[in-house]
Amino acid sequence: MKKILIFTLFCMLPSYISGQFTTNTPSVTPEYCNGDGKVTIGITNATLGSTFDYLLQRLSGSGTFNDRNGSLGVINQTALIVTQSNLPAGKYTIRIRENINGNLTTKNVSFTIANNYTALQFNNIFSYACFGNITVNVTQRIPVTYEFKKNTNGVVVVSAQSSNSFTDLAEGNYNVALTDQRGNTKVVGATITDTNTDLYFNFSSQDLNGFNYLYDCSHILHKIDLRRLGSTLTVPNYKYPINIIYEINMQDGSPTGIAYIRNYILNSSADNGKIVQNIPYIYGKSFTVKKTLTDTFNNLSTINAKSHI
Repeated sequence: MKKILIFTLFCMLPSYISGQFTTNTPSVTPEYCNGDGKVTIGITNATLGSTFDYLLQRLSGSGTFNDRNGSLGVINQTALIVTQSNLPAGKYTIRIRENINGNLTTKNVSFTIANNYTALQFNNIFSYACFGNITVNVTQRIPVTYEFKKNTNGVVVVSAQSSNSFTDLAEGNYNVALTDQRGNTKVVGATITDTNTDLYFNFSSQDLNGFNYLYDCSHILHKIDLRRLGSTLTVPNYKYPINIIYEINMQDGSPTGIAYIRNYILNSSADNGKIVQNIPYIYGKSFTVKKTLTDTFNNLSTINAKSHI
């Protein structure tokens, strides 16, 4: 009798089969100001229960950028998104790695953050405001009323009053009419000179005196720098304090635009050249800046009139 031995072969199959995850084309947002670039990468066909980590590196670009790494944790869905923000312009690569029970699958994705910063657009408008004061000092007998008129056409600027002081007067030539109890009048000439127009805002589009530098993504870094016409550029001490108003109109497409008001006070020469950080900025929007300064007139105009009424 023949004995037939039959051997049965068993093939041991792996307990699981892992798939290959897929990375989609990255969605990139350019850098519009200081490091505000962004990238979003979609991942599909992820294995449930696996873990993901990443390593982001910049290959080229100006300034310093430190490598970033992180974990996405345990995956409970087959599709997910990797997002990285606050990226300066440059070329990047991100390594995305899936770990399935110790089996690693790696994909490298390259992308570029473009530098889309554009120079700001603006109009520089100068407006000066300053007003003089006059005090009439009478050395003999005191008038009852004082009236202030323009000497060219006799138009009354300040109606008859009992006070001998006139304030907030624009530049020009005037007459002061002094009237006593009997109705007799004495006219004295007075001149107000607008000395404020010798001050100006020093402006340059190449440095902080202009509006081309950003403090952050929504504000401009700006230097207030006042000068004086003539050989001496330094603003004299008697001009201080100087009140400054910046009227900023952002063109957003509406009829009136968006208005912003910024107020500053220079109390002394030590404040001149101060740096401010609150000028508003909106990417892609042009704007106008109207600068107004008002100084303090310590050089009070005084008329010493000897009355013979």
